[in-house]
Amino acid sequence: MKKKKFIIVLGIMCIAVLLGACGNVNKSALHINYGEDENYGSGDYVFSTVTITGDELHSEKVFSVKELEELTSDESLAYEGTYSMLTRGSIFSQHKMTGLKLYELLLYAGLDVKADKDTKVRIISADGYASILSLDEIKESMDNTYSSMEDKEPAGENVPVIVAFGSDGLPLTGPVGSKVPGDEITEEEGYSQNEENVGGPVRLIAGQKSSDEFNAPDNAKWVRKIIVGDEVDLSYDDKTALTITAKDEEGNTVDQGSFTCGELAAFNGTEENYYGKKNWYKGANLWQFVASNLDFASREGTVKFLYNDGSSQVIDMEYFRNVKGDFSKYTVAKEGLTITNIKPALGYAVNGEASQRGVYALLPAVKGYVKTSTAKPVSAIEINLKGDAALSENPYGSSLITIDGDGVKKSGDITVSELESYNDLMVTSGSQRGISLAGFLEARGLAIDAEKITIEGDTTVKYTMDQLHKNKDKLLLVTRQDGNAIDEGGPVKCEDVNSVTDIHVEAKEGQWTHREKPYKRYLKSTLKLSGSEVNSAKYTLKELENSEYTVKDTFGSSAGIDGYQGVALKKIIQDNLKSEIDKPTKITVIGEDGYETELAVDDVWNGIDSQYQQGEHRDVIIAYSLDGEPLVKNKKAAGFTGENGFGPMRLVVENQISKWVKNVVQIKIGE
Repeated sequence: MKKKKFIIVLGIMCIAVLLGACGNVNKSALHINYGEDENYGSGDYVFSTVTITGDELHSEKVFSVKELEELTSDESLAYEGTYSMLTRGSIFSQHKMTGLKLYELLLYAGLDVKADKDTKVRIISADGYASILSLDEIKESMDNTYSSMEDKEPAGENVPVIVAFGSDGLPLTGPVGSKVPGDEITEEEGYSQNEENVGGPVRLIAGQKSSDEFNAPDNAKWVRKIIVGDEVDLSYDDKTALTITAKDEEGNTVDQGSFTCGELAAFNGTEENYYGKKNWYKGANLWQFVASNLDFASREGTVKFLYNDGSSQVIDMEYFRNVKGDFSKYTVAKEGLTITNIKPALGYAVNGEASQRGVYALLPAVKGYVKTSTAKPVSAIEINLKGDAALSENPYGSSLITIDGDGVKKSGDITVSELESYNDLMVTSGSQRGISLAGFLEARGLAIDAEKITIEGDTTVKYTMDQLHKNKDKLLLVTRQDGNAIDEGGPVKCEDVNSVTDIHVEAKEGQWTHREKPYKRYLKSTLKLSGSEVNSAKYTLKELENSEYTVKDTFGSSAGIDGYQGVALKKIIQDNLKSEIDKPTKITVIGEDGYETELAVDDVWNGIDSQYQQGEHRDVIIAYSLDGEPLVKNKKAAGFTGENGFGPMRLVVENQISKWVKNVVQIKIGE
């Protein structure tokens, strides 16, 4: 009898252990329970990361999806439950989500238990979108779940805020590998319409306060970073950590630079991923950094790495330049899985901490170039130029070409030597070598409404923007023939035009403001400023369009590019802040229908780096026109052309289309 009782108890204990091992959640909802040959179990999903950081944590932590999903073995962290969601398009849905309770995860990551309950927590998506909650809203969630948008009583109360990785028993799919936010995920790639398992591999999930609450904006997709309090910058010493030298075929130094880890960290092009065998690194995009800081005209040669341990490695320059921009074969092997689409970088941080061993050479594996991925401290890099690409000094280097017109932002004269300094835009076509015209004009700042390009010299040729972009690597400003400067017809040619003297870029005609019919009736529309930190003010649309705050720029939205004109929100707020306040603590934008969204103050104050146009920086704006057409209220309004609705004023935030607010009427500063 005792033996039978022991067996029963042992059986119960085994069941408890098994339940504990998966935290009472559906194991099929976890990426780690699939093989690499199944979409969900690929290295790109399993080793996608979420960084948890901020001044309310003891230190920065980086978690892979694998590490997060393994935490479901802890029942205090794991959660699986039904959540309801309503979009502004009145699409209601309800799914059983699998994940981790966010507050408990923050504690696990090192949250200071004494942190103020009003501390802001920013959940950042892969496209830059930020969902903002207070620590108290996360800890003491009062959200519910509903069975339909007509329900008065909730189906479940006080559901926790979670970071989810599964929906209705399937792992979440999302933009990993070569995918970018907004790309379609197909059924072949693991998407299921019934389970609606998108927005992953990690997604923020929160409930509703009422069945008609539009809570979709708070359910951030593609979570990559969680910031508790203020973001903390890592500290780097000012010692030279890396020297980069470019040499010609004779071994003469063409250019050289010495750099600190801090200078690398300040560079705009950042890469973050696993490299080598196990660690997670952060670094500057290697080729972007080199091309931005060294001046050489070559596109051919080798790159030699001199490592701190005395070893060296030589790699063909093609590996770094990767002209086609396809990084799908740039891989790292980790725990038997393959992570793809990893770019070479110069690492300055390891596992969330500043590197103590100087700069790392972070080199993913590519067949024919690098056999196995590398993450090694490097002291020097030598770029050895070869062939005709190592250009001699151009005797016509001081000759001038004029760039002008309202379709380009940076007009003026440029010398042939300066033109040839755009070394990463250099293209070889037969015996000719020159600078991509499209790339050059983009570097000079093409206006969003640029329409025609006129090249003048011994004759005149005109191109449309479509022709320019379709012939990006064929339409060249040629400065070399057989490696030599051009004597006859030079010093610069462009197709049938010899002796190029002028490049004129013309903007298309467009009515960006509401000054003509049928748009004039909106000029009296008003934007109100209110709140505890601002002097109350009211602007008419006419005043805004005539103000000095105007911005005309391209904005990425769902991976598309649109041209908007509007007013910089920061400037409006700055001019009306109360005298004792230098920077607001809270910015809320409100639409005519009562919908409101809270913006990250730093996004408004500092602007946002574009995820869609590399190196571009955007103000947050209150837009009043799109692609040369003034905004109107809706598709039934006079003057609607198919796209220019949601006005006459609309909040536009780079990367964060879920934050956009239609028909803005009020900006609230503070409480």
